Amino acid sequence: MKGMTIAAAVTMVLAALIGLSPLLVLLSGIGGSDFEQVGWVFMFLTIPLGLLLILVAFGLAIAVSVIGISRARHRSNPRMLIAIGALVLMVLSLGGIAVSPLAYIFGVSDESSLIAVFGLLGLAGFVLGVITGFIAPAREPKIENVAS
Repeated sequence: MKGMTIAAAVTMVLAALIGLSPLLVLLSGIGGSDFEQVGWVFMFLTIPLGLLLILVAFGLAIAVSVIGISRARHRSNPRMLIAIGALVLMVLSLGGIAVSPLAYIFGVSDESSLIAVFGLLGLAGFVLGVITGFIAPAREPKIENVAS
């Protein structure tokens, strides 16, 4: 379970670095004047790849939270609350980000503010999911009785 947690954290860091790399190159000035003219093409590859990696990281963190809930059952209330909070925040975030363009289309609210709020909720849920992966109790070994 700790391996899944570490994989989720590393995937999230890679997603942030890959998704934001065109902006980092643009702000640093390494790309030169040509990057300002054709650098947007680079964004068509990196931003979708970054979003895909974010979904993978969220999937791993959701799996860790579900496993953490099952292992913390009947043992530790704080661990259970952290795991449930992580799961709820991540699912709420993914659902909210998926529905926020519809709210913008129907004129309910500004899309960018909704995406920012749900993104922060997702980040909080992801951090709680990583914490769950590290504090979840280990699986109990099954003891089998052997009759002679």
